Amino acid sequence: MTTRKLARAALAALLVSTSAAPVPAAEVGSFDCVIYPSLVAKLGSPAVGLLKSVLVDRGEHVEAGQVVARLESDVEEASVAFMRARAGSTAEIDARKANLELRRKQLDRSTRLLDRKVVAAQQVDELAAEAEIAEKELARAQLDRSLARLELARAEALLAQREIKAPFDGVVTERMLSAGEFVHQEAQILTLARLDPLHVEAFLPVEHYGRFELGAIAEVRPQDPVGGAYSAEVMVVDRVFDPASATIGVRLELANPEKKLPGGLRCTLSLPQVPPTLE
Repeated sequence: MTTRKLARAALAALLVSTSAAPVPAAEVGSFDCVIYPSLVAKLGSPAVGLLKSVLVDRGEHVEAGQVVARLESDVEEASVAFMRARAGSTAEIDARKANLELRRKQLDRSTRLLDRKVVAAQQVDELAAEAEIAEKELARAQLDRSLARLELARAEALLAQREIKAPFDGVVTERMLSAGEFVHQEAQILTLARLDPLHVEAFLPVEHYGRFELGAIAEVRPQDPVGGAYSAEVMVVDRVFDPASATIGVRLELANPEKKLPGGLRCTLSLPQVPPTLE
């Protein structure tokens, strides 16, 4: 179920109960809300194979780019080592360069002898052809090395796919697989949640539409035992209402740099009203 559906389900009963009684004037602009992680990702792998290790567990904080799991990669590592040795070798190019230099010297010497009528023109033509062949063999050796470098890059990319990295800073909320299990392209290894920033979801009665605006700073009060009061910015106001509950969806962004606030927490939201326009 999506975050929006969860939030709407969690707040539906509260909205029904609060709409039955008149709201005191002092409490106008105060609504029930839920605090959620701003992003939740179920991490998988683009490659298939046996899971070698899972390096984090439920409740651990991870940073973006941190390796959280590895697949068996002996074959890929051997392929990278082979391609690296091949791409780094210049033996073939050096040999072709030496051969080309020799052919050019022979051609130059024969050309001078031809001017003195010492060698036949046919011999000079043969040496010229051999020099041209040597030049093309050198070009082919250089191309082969360039292709070897591309193959190395491909092998390294395949090896990198055997490591699963965290796409963002967050906390592990669930671990689904362990070492030794088979990972296919639809398998989920971990669930990662981003806690900075947090999202505050609220569903307000439609009569409050237009009484607040994007960028407004609201006060969010998490339920006990967390408590306290925090500032959050209005980031989204739905343009499509929910006719069944006659509510508007509102999302706010709550900074949580020290990650002290948890996700999945009920709260109370106090939205500042837009002052009426004076004509």
